Formats: sequence, structure tokens, C-alpha cells
Amino acid sequence: MKSIYFRNVAPAIVLASLALAATPAAAQDATGSAAALRPYCPTRPSLGAGACIVDIGHPMLEMGIGDWQRTEGEGMQTDVFVTGDALLRVALGGTTEVQVGWTAVGRERARDADGMVARRTRIGDVALRLRQNIVHPDGSGFSIAVQPFVTLPIGREPIGAGTWGGGVTVPMGYEVNDVVQLQLTAELDATPDEDGRGRHRFVSAIGGIALALSDAVSTTVELSAARDRDPDGFSTILLAALSGGYQVSDNAQVDAGTAIGLNADSPDVRVFVGFSRRF
Repeated sequence: MKSIYFRNVAPAIVLASLALAATPAAAQDATGSAAALRPYCPTRPSLGAGACIVDIGHPMLEMGIGDWQRTEGEGMQTDVFVTGDALLRVALGGTTEVQVGWTAVGRERARDADGMVARRTRIGDVALRLRQNIVHPDGSGFSIAVQPFVTLPIGREPIGAGTWGGGVTVPMGYEVNDVVQLQLTAELDATPDEDGRGRHRFVSAIGGIALALSDAVSTTVELSAARDRDPDGFSTILLAALSGGYQVSDNAQVDAGTAIGLNADSPDVRVFVGFSRRF
């Protein structure tokens, strides 16, 4: 089974340590006063990516605590549970950031029509991304970025891919007003084949509407369409998702979300919870 996560107990500790080590004293402006930070802008919990860039000297750690997905079809029911899905974002400049993602632990449970159950527990792959913002790195107004990435086969199937992959993501956002933001994320990948022996084209587009319900509460509604041209069989994956976040402080947010499949090629349901923290 191929994982569809677009986006570690030990790896998470390592990422958190790196974030803390990279955190200097509060940035100051020319007068010596503490400089104002950009609006809080995590990638979680939406399916798409954002175009905003984190502040220099203030890395962000985003963590999936639990992520469960179920797929049924052809007499098989497959459940995948992932925990410790970590993403560390560090600014290299005012319009550029580097991202390191690592999935700590994933467990697959597959049950066939005869009731036989197979279980596998694996770690996932490492993803390296470079986000270059083109317009409005704080995410205001119309914002757009280009984000090339590569995945390194640290893990094993079914959580890892078994070989390297890569691609480019183009996230865009348009802030209609203080409440509504329109979002679009386009992606083109050379993604690993199901058998792990090569790569094939994978294209996707995710459109969403993000709503700021209050200073602390936000929600996002999204539709996702992807075309996977795996040599073992082409598929079209259609998802509808609803997610929300609660900002517990200026620098921290907890989140949750769900996605449902809209056709036979798609996972039936996905539920996820996590948090993000700016240092």
C-alpha cells in the first residue's frame, strides 16, 4: 500500500533540540526594541502548503501526534496509524526557509476477506524542502512561493517509500479580508513506484478556504485532486477535508482535522491531531 501523507519519538527529540539550539535572543530593530514577529503561520493542519516564511531566528516545529487512515476495497481493509510526524522550519533569510520532515513511527494493519490480519511497524522517510517566497513572505495579500523537495529513503515500506523521490510544490494564498483567505497548492512529483524500483509522475492540486473565526480559532475547508500514474495502475485520488486550529498563545497552536475519500481510488477516512510551536 502506498502512503498518501503529503507532508518520531527519537527523531522528534532531535528536531526539537535543533530548534532550541537555533533560537537566539529576541530579534531587535534598529532602535534596540524587540522586533514584531510575523503572523503565526504553520503548515499544519491543512492538506495544502502555505506560502509564508518563518521569522529569522524563530524556527517552528510542527508535530503530528496521531494520524489514522482507513482504506477498504477488493476484500481488504487497511488501517495505517502514524505518530511523531515532525516538521522543522528554519528561515535562511527574509524570503527563504528550509524544512526538514521525518515520520517517526507508522503501523499498518491489513485484514483480508478471510479475517487474516497482517501487521507491520516501520519508520518513515526524511523530506528536505526549500521554500522560496516570491510575493509577501508574511502571507498577507496575494502570496506565492516555490518549494522544491526531495525525499530520502530512510524508512521502509509501507510507511517509507523504499527509494528516493522529489518534486516541486507551488503554494498560493489570497487574503480576501481579515477573516477569509483563499488557498491553492499545486504539486508535480517524481514519486516512487509501488514496487520501489523507479519513479513516475504524480500531480495534484489542493484548493481551500481558510476562515479566522476569532483571534485564536481558525478552520479550513479543502478539496484535493491527484493523479497517480504508477506503472502498476493509474489512479485518481479525490479528498474533501475539514481542519481547525486553536492558538493557545502567540507562538503555539493545537490542531485537528479529518478527510474523506470521494471515489473508489481514495482512502475512505483520515483523522489527525497535532500541534505547532514557534521558538
